Amino acid sequence: MSFTRCYIQETPWMKLVFTFHTEPVKDLPIPFKIFFQYLLYQCNHVTFVSKGLKDKISKIYGLGFGKTAITYAGVRARVVSKNNIKKFYRKFNIREKSKILLALGLTALSYKAEGAKILMKAILKLKDKYPDILLILTREEIYSNELRSFAEDHSISDYVLFTGNVNDPFIPLSICDIYTHITLGEGGVSLALLEAMAMGKPIIATPVGGIPEAIEDGKNGILVEPDVNKLAEN
Repeated sequence: MSFTRCYIQETPWMKLVFTFHTEPVKDLPIPFKIFFQYLLYQCNHVTFVSKGLKDKISKIYGLGFGKTAITYAGVRARVVSKNNIKKFYRKFNIREKSKILLALGLTALSYKAEGAKILMKAILKLKDKYPDILLILTREEIYSNELRSFAEDHSISDYVLFTGNVNDPFIPLSICDIYTHITLGEGGVSLALLEAMAMGKPIIATPVGGIPEAIEDGKNGILVEPDVNKLAEN
């Protein structure tokens, strides 16, 4: 968690709002917690990006709040041109007949990278039955090389494509057959997940963080525990 020092001149019309985005992993030191609690009590509202995040922060940090609200992100589907799709296929040498599973941004955080490993193990189980299966992992981040090594060690490099950073996530979203959001943790409701929903893509996700607030199992997606066998079955 990071803080920015700011100086605010109070006015009658000004409202101070603090928003929690990040999932907590451990409790705060007592002096820090006291100071943080003081700051929160100065706010007119404290908002959270999911109900699950609010509950987890309350449980782990033990903080009190005044007025609170849940503020979900909003996204719009974007039309992707056929020309951009063709360029994407050519750039990454993707075969037209590939059955594409997509995961956006699982390379940045440890609990998301562990989810990506579970997803790759499921690909290992499925590749003989579905030889055209291809998992696309976007974003160049701290765990990218570790995940590349994982794919090589499990002999599935031919079935996993690491694109690095992409300028327009709606291009890979437009070509994927299934959007897979397999992670061991999630602060709120993933923006990538909402983008996939906006594009009308079939979704398989783990029921962590605020994900069950957006995905109702069997209705607008499938929720599956982060287990290789269960994931492969779905």
